[in-house]
Amino acid sequence: MQRFIAQIKRLPVQTVVTGNQALDLDSFCSSLLTAYFETLNGRQCTPLIPIDREDLRLRKDVELILTRLDINMDSLLFLDEFSTNTETPLFLVDHNLQFMQGKVTGIIDHHAPESDKTMDDNINPMVLSRCSSAMSLVLKYYNEKLDLKKLFASDPLLAPLAFAPIAIDTSNFFNMKPEDITAYQFLANFINQIPDTITFQTVRDARKDITGLSYSDLLRKDFKQWEEIGISTLPKRFHKLDLEELSCAMIDYKNKLGLEVLAAMACGKKGRDFAYLGPKEFDVVTACSDMELILQKEVNGVQFFSQMQTTYSRKMVAPILRQAYAKFKQQ
Repeated sequence: MQRFIAQIKRLPVQTVVTGNQALDLDSFCSSLLTAYFETLNGRQCTPLIPIDREDLRLRKDVELILTRLDINMDSLLFLDEFSTNTETPLFLVDHNLQFMQGKVTGIIDHHAPESDKTMDDNINPMVLSRCSSAMSLVLKYYNEKLDLKKLFASDPLLAPLAFAPIAIDTSNFFNMKPEDITAYQFLANFINQIPDTITFQTVRDARKDITGLSYSDLLRKDFKQWEEIGISTLPKRFHKLDLEELSCAMIDYKNKLGLEVLAAMACGKKGRDFAYLGPKEFDVVTACSDMELILQKEVNGVQFFSQMQTTYSRKMVAPILRQAYAKFKQQ
């Protein structure tokens, strides 16, 4: 694996493997291992980190894994260092909605389909299954293509790269779907390869660490965009943040990206929060009625709500908001 990473920038780019825009740990590790396994399986792939290099500092859990596993960050290829074109083959991992130029040729994702293009018969593989971690699907798919037991036994880098995102996304292997259970059972064979410095607690603490980050950084840290709509996930509940500064940062970020709607979400042990910045004529409370939004405060045009239905994460809110806003624009 280390040799594969060292050659990322040296070999000509053929198929680009990319995670989602938020680049959480699952997205990073899943796309990196997919590119490696797919290359071993006969299709040369280049993992492309879908953020600018300078923004890696915002993903402290990813930085932690890279540092603890002694992976050279300079060997990785970032979005601001390579441009795709309309003919570039793309392999999407941990998402299925294309956000960069190219032709989608493969998908491994644990989200619901977000576009009719996802159902193109020419996409191979097409792995779409709802589970807690995309990494679980990566392991399942390539276990049928390669001798993963032999690979993992001979390369101590693979187990921790697979273990960390599944641990985080399943809340330390508590919230597991069938594919996650299978992945956990497989990784149990290599538990002795997981460094003591990489645990659920250390990775979770790194992900939540916002030391030195501005409000602009927080909005960029975990952000996804669907055309004119963007949603940021924040690591702290709104009552722990300065809403004046957050609202100003949201206004600046919305204008910078040319968005029509910018939302922000936050969750904690006792609830969820939701913020909306967009056209006043769009009644977000009615449009997202299942979320049971209760307005708490409005600051500089940004509406801050308590979200009473706490089961609605960004994964569920995004399609609701997008569909409602599309109907609003048609009126």
